[in-house]
Amino acid sequence: MRRLLPIVTLAVTLGCPRSAPVAPVPVDAGSPAPDALATVSEVEANDTPDTAQKLTVSTRVSGAIQAVQPATRPDEDWYLIAPAQVPQDAAMVLDAPGIRGPVSLEIYDRDHNKLISQTGSGTVALPRLLVREALLVRVAAASGAAGPYTLEVRLTAPDPEAEAEPNNRAVDATPILVDHALRGTYGSEGDQDFYTLELVAAPPLTAGAAPTAGAVLVPAGASDAGIAPGEPGPPAPPTEMLRVDITGVPGIRHALTIFDDNQAPVANVLGREVGAPLSVRDFPLRPGQRRLTLLLESAPQHKKRPASNQPYALTVHRDPAPADLELEPNDTLDSATPLAPRTVVSPDQLPGTVSSASAQRIGYLSPRGDVDYYRLHLDAPGRVRVLLSALDRVDSELSLVELDPSLADHGRAVLKINEGGAKEPEVLPALTLAAGDHYLKVQAASHQVGNQWVRDQEDPDQTYTLSVTVTPDDGRCEREPNDTAAQATPIQPGQPLTGYAFPGKDVDVYKLDLSAQPVATAATLSLTGVPKVPLALEIREGRGGTLGELLNSSDPGKPGVAAQVHQKLEPGLYYLVVKPHPANRNAGTPQSDPDVAYQLSVQLE
Repeated sequence: MRRLLPIVTLAVTLGCPRSAPVAPVPVDAGSPAPDALATVSEVEANDTPDTAQKLTVSTRVSGAIQAVQPATRPDEDWYLIAPAQVPQDAAMVLDAPGIRGPVSLEIYDRDHNKLISQTGSGTVALPRLLVREALLVRVAAASGAAGPYTLEVRLTAPDPEAEAEPNNRAVDATPILVDHALRGTYGSEGDQDFYTLELVAAPPLTAGAAPTAGAVLVPAGASDAGIAPGEPGPPAPPTEMLRVDITGVPGIRHALTIFDDNQAPVANVLGREVGAPLSVRDFPLRPGQRRLTLLLESAPQHKKRPASNQPYALTVHRDPAPADLELEPNDTLDSATPLAPRTVVSPDQLPGTVSSASAQRIGYLSPRGDVDYYRLHLDAPGRVRVLLSALDRVDSELSLVELDPSLADHGRAVLKINEGGAKEPEVLPALTLAAGDHYLKVQAASHQVGNQWVRDQEDPDQTYTLSVTVTPDDGRCEREPNDTAAQATPIQPGQPLTGYAFPGKDVDVYKLDLSAQPVATAATLSLTGVPKVPLALEIREGRGGTLGELLNSSDPGKPGVAAQVHQKLEPGLYYLVVKPHPANRNAGTPQSDPDVAYQLSVQLE
């Protein structure tokens, strides 16, 4: 039989009607001072929620998990934390050095929904929990274990500078205000902290009324004026962006998820390393967005999410968005930020002259590992020039990506450029693209640190600019990539083509089909020079779709000097190859020329 301990009565009524939270008031005159603890003993029977021992003030409970013979039902002890005035913060520590094996401390709400639990050996502590009405506490041990324990419950006024635990569900999210730092902890293994940020304006004020705390106006441009009912309008560009700053915690790698109004995840950001802070600089606030929910948790390490009593500080800022800001998240093809070229007409442009179109976006390469995709849609074939401005702290890489359903991410890089280093731009001088969707990818370049190749650079403070210029495809330019016989650009006698000796060590292959010629003919192959790079010209036989035997070549060996080949050609297929002079590969000499195009022509006599 269990031994009954002296009873200490603490008056509280669990079944009282629910009421709105009120500000905390001083402890009753007969209660201990705020820093003191009332000392009581466990009162059996308290082995169910309905018989839980009631605690209304800060208390140290001396209890015991009893050995039951036969051990048909292990002992467990329940306590009801129900302060006379709510809300209150409750911090709990279970100390059980005499119990062999793990002990558990579990918290439930008044309706028996589990809120949080922690298991450990010896001592188990929980983060500060907000008592809105009442909390149920369960103390238990491993099957067959028994022994004494002490449970300390400290009640204090809610801390407006800290998260309100439990907030491990979106519906229990802690409200956060703009520019107001909140402290939080990953106080238990697997702890999740939800925060909610309201973005909508407060209701119209009546005369003499005060504004609602934390109310923020919806960005300008959120109105649907001018759009007919049922007629979808173009998405309005963001006028504001969100900055999220989270200080580092030793032993913890932050993981942040941002959810939209419908609780759909719209961004996932992982801290760059354990112990490091996490920052999001450019999350766009789309016009009409009502709220955002932020989930902060420790990233899994060895399949577990570690805990820490060290606090982090979470701060959210709203800043004006630069014009043409990228739309994060855009780290996949499906979420690519659209590039919409707009036609540019010069005031002195002659009627009938072909116009160009241009588009640009501004973005950040941050946090570390950030990847930005952009979708370029062309209504008709076009020639495209892409310029990526320099970042002081990042060696950036620019790629052209095309859809490929056979790949896991449905994207295949067909051209990748990394000619410059940090503080140097990247450029795709001339792409000939078909009508439809094409994708540009911006990321930090892979570079060697010690014996490892990594993409570990970021620039959270400086933006890059991605600029695109589109002109109609007149059929007079090479088709990149064309560095193999299978990808060769067709060339016709009497129809010159332009190309670029770019990127470094670029090889351009052209296919000359003279199969329809009745007899052998003399041909003159001409290649203009470019200022930075000496170019060589080769003509080779085309056999079986490969670059065959070398027939002739011209290699002036100097930049800016033209190359010319005279060759008698039988009816058949030939390949013309344009490539840099081999000696130009020495360190310190230009490897490419993205600014000046060469011209290749074929004349038959």
